[in-house]
Amino acid sequence: TKTFDSILKIHCTHSEPDFLIPWQKTHQTTSTSSGFVINIPNVGKRIMTNAHSVEYGSIIQIQKRGDDVKYEATIEAIANECDLAVLQVVGDSTDDEQQNGENSPFWEGLSALEFGPLPELQEEVEVLGYPTGG
Repeated sequence: TKTFDSILKIHCTHSEPDFLIPWQKTHQTTSTSSGFVINIPNVGKRIMTNAHSVEYGSIIQIQKRGDDVKYEATIEAIANECDLAVLQVVGDSTDDEQQNGENSPFWEGLSALEFGPLPELQEEVEVLGYPTGG
């Protein structure tokens, strides 16, 4: 259950720029995708997801399993070359020490997933997430 609870649903509103008319944006689109909780040493808990799922994201919201509440998040790092992004949950407090959102109620009950060894070719693996938005 702890593993399932650390798999999150990401809602994103995308506002892709119009490169021919840079002062305008194209029509907004929405998407849902998956992410998971990680712990970065000396930084804290963050959410890892695919870069394409939050690219040009103007509104990013995170939803925990079995919860109706959506929490606002921002992109802390994005690497399109490897299709990875790290998201930061917006904290509830305006105190500088709590700006990383660590004290947000969002993190209650969530544990960071640990990376294991890479699987061998043809080895059976399990995949968790929200591939169809469910």
